[in-house]
Amino acid sequence: TLELHQGAQGTHLGTSLKELQHLGVDTVIGAGHSLTVGLGVGGGLPPKHTPTFDHALDVKPNLGAGQHLSEIEAMAKVLADAGIDHIALAQSQLGDLGTDAAAHALINAGIDFNVWVGATPTAAPVHLEQMVDIFQNGVDLLADMLDPNANMGELVKALSQSGIHQIAVDKPASVVIGDQLASALYDAGMLQAMPEAMVEIDAGAAARLQTSLKAMADLGVDHVASSAAAGSHIMLALGTEVQDLASVLQSFISDADHVSTKSIFDHAVDLYVGTAVGAETLQTLLESGMGSQLADLGICNVVAQDLPPVQVIGAGTENADPFSIIDITHWKTPH
Repeated sequence: TLELHQGAQGTHLGTSLKELQHLGVDTVIGAGHSLTVGLGVGGGLPPKHTPTFDHALDVKPNLGAGQHLSEIEAMAKVLADAGIDHIALAQSQLGDLGTDAAAHALINAGIDFNVWVGATPTAAPVHLEQMVDIFQNGVDLLADMLDPNANMGELVKALSQSGIHQIAVDKPASVVIGDQLASALYDAGMLQAMPEAMVEIDAGAAARLQTSLKAMADLGVDHVASSAAAGSHIMLALGTEVQDLASVLQSFISDADHVSTKSIFDHAVDLYVGTAVGAETLQTLLESGMGSQLADLGICNVVAQDLPPVQVIGAGTENADPFSIIDITHWKTPH
């Protein structure tokens, strides 16, 4: 039995799956861990005993350079029965999803795929829309599943049905993601980024961002580009409770000095929050130093939304505004 200790959250196991076979390991345990394990060099897995992984482990074997899904096609059911959840693929190995019958064999066995974007550094940033376009037009698993005019929800559903469990941005990568795609993939739990990755969201000319500040914090966003008209303000939702604002802001601490707050917005942004804690509490939080941090991010205004009591349709004749917008405070204009 190989036991992973609690400190091993997000572990990359140094021993390959093939070496575990060779060592005669029967069981790998360790509740609550995400475990990446290499397939092992020298061709596919031998048809011998494969260790069983604790079902509390989220297990992702990854193919090495030059390895293909066809090497484990015959082992698809064995791997699934052993507790393998996903197969990790580099961006350069996406062709396997469209050409290998092994992809279908693995999906039918209950195993899906994690795609690592930017595992190999390139001079130009990777545009995630172009990669998703590869899924849509170049991978057989999506053939006849997605209309060219499909919305983001339909795209996410089609990706999931095609066997894509997650798209992860690796740490050397520089990736540009459209705002709508980032929001859709994040909400579906299909997008994550390593802390050291450079992630930019392209908001286009949108007046309202679909990706919340909480989502940007979780994805480690470094920059939000906008082509909105000069002088206009962009709406941004907090995406969590006001009580969580401190932890959200902590995610934007500079990687360079680990003290200052990164400036990620190059356009004036209004942050919309709920008023569950009350206007006075929100004002206190902002005056405690969080307001200055928000300003450093590029946020000009914090706006609280106060919903009026619900009224039964037809019960009255007054035309009430569904939202009463209260400006809590105004901070310095970002440079």
